Amino acid sequence: MRDAVRKTTGYGIGEKFSRAENAPGGKKKGNTEKARNTTVTKDNALREWEKEYAAFLNPLGIASLRSLGRFVGVPQATTRKKGELAEWILNIATGKTAPVEKSRRGAPVKEDFVDPVILEKLEELNFSRAAIEAEYTEEDSSERGGDILPEEKNKEGDFLLRSSGERKEAYYEKTVYGGELTMLGGAFCINVADPREYFGRKAVISGKKVKESGARTGDRVTFHGNERLGFLTATDVLSVNAVTAGSGAADFDRAEAEYPCVKLLPLSAEENDSRYMQSGVNGEAKEGGGISAAESGNNPVFKYFRMLYPVGRGQRVLIAGAPKSGKSTLLKALAAAIKRETPEIRLVAALCEQPPEAIGEWQRAFPSTEIYVSGYADEADEHVSQAEKALARAKEYVCGGSEAVLLVDDLNALARAYNETDASAGGRTLDGGIESKTVHYMKKFLGTARKLKSGASLTIFGVLSTDTGAPFDAALGRELLAVSSAAWQLSGNFRRGQSALPDYAASHADGEEKFLSEEEQEMLSDLFAVGAQRVFENGREGILEESRTPQEFLNAVKHAALNDF
Repeated sequence: MRDAVRKTTGYGIGEKFSRAENAPGGKKKGNTEKARNTTVTKDNALREWEKEYAAFLNPLGIASLRSLGRFVGVPQATTRKKGELAEWILNIATGKTAPVEKSRRGAPVKEDFVDPVILEKLEELNFSRAAIEAEYTEEDSSERGGDILPEEKNKEGDFLLRSSGERKEAYYEKTVYGGELTMLGGAFCINVADPREYFGRKAVISGKKVKESGARTGDRVTFHGNERLGFLTATDVLSVNAVTAGSGAADFDRAEAEYPCVKLLPLSAEENDSRYMQSGVNGEAKEGGGISAAESGNNPVFKYFRMLYPVGRGQRVLIAGAPKSGKSTLLKALAAAIKRETPEIRLVAALCEQPPEAIGEWQRAFPSTEIYVSGYADEADEHVSQAEKALARAKEYVCGGSEAVLLVDDLNALARAYNETDASAGGRTLDGGIESKTVHYMKKFLGTARKLKSGASLTIFGVLSTDTGAPFDAALGRELLAVSSAAWQLSGNFRRGQSALPDYAASHADGEEKFLSEEEQEMLSDLFAVGAQRVFENGREGILEESRTPQEFLNAVKHAALNDF
């Protein structure tokens, strides 16, 4: 279809040639001439479409045309000749003639079968016409400065005027559609997957909107739409692969990645001594300063992990442990350290299915952090939506050249929510009732973390509950641990009201050699050689509280080992 139009006009359907300066002749003309060129171009495209439709009908036999005629609503199709039938079918397709309802009088037609191949081609042709209408309607509206969409009426009954300069707030309660971008009939098409009642339908989208959104075929898009010519037409593209449309962040997933080469935080805050002077316990003026000692940089568990299991910028990190073991406390200590020591890093948090008091605590402690929340009372779709919004926001920061860290609390709740959505249906059900599509989604979510070759990075820390006794959590844990770059594992043996102890046997950090200096690697080897990872096991966690640097920690551990360690 695009090629046919290009032969006649010199331009493709999706190309901007409605403006006079781009029209054949190349001279600027007045508004009247612009409008005339738009009309002429659209007429040319429709004429070429009619030729293609006629070329499709002409080779068909009389039996096929009669069954097709009955299908589309040609009156008395059985009695008409071949040329007459083709003309009637074309007029119905173009809207020149209204179809008639099938008569229920008399005996049913014996041969009322329409070849599926014919129906498929028919759908393709009808879609092509809808795409032409959408494309040129949009071009014409750009000359006027906006679209008037009659079906989008506000509460007072006035029409909404949508312009490039102002988007009215009356865009209220509009349905959000989602699906995969593909091609049909030489034009862009969206195979709608949700909402569920629209599953299997196709939506028309103009080439201009596709270009503006940054989407490519195969991408998943969300959009607003309306009914036009019997097809659903996309009016606004909202997101591409869970990233805000047009932000440029859609290129994140396609960008070349490399191994992390910079540590997220120094091995100790002493390396940033000017920023370390306020610990967070009594640093009320600093963000993260209003949290408890356990949630601050003075948390010995946090200091333990940052020294012995360092993380690089762009890695995927799990904070794992039994319920109530202090995983969220450790996550807040990490957030406080990032805000205090590396304020250049953009921090985003996703709190999934959290109690209101926990949400309020995060919001008070980190007022400038972008926090996306869903509570106990929210539906599964809302949990997933908020997490995806947080991920999309973090992607935007990275595509803008900033370092970003996404904190997720927690991954179990997100997985259970996704497992309940329609999107997870249709796959295999694995151990514990977890769907195979849920596993894929969670791996993809966590696997979004990466260091881009261009320089910026996205690091993801996710809270993961283990040892719950639930087969679902066990299956999820196995899958996510396999794709994680590091795991800060907490032991299941802890006293009520206190954080669990680090589980040095189950914890791991990969790729340190790529972002630690030779001196730092040697220091880390020495710490492990003297058994520093076992300080909690021997009740000597006070050593960590008193140590400001890895060297101080090493010396203290050596001294303890010579005495009663």
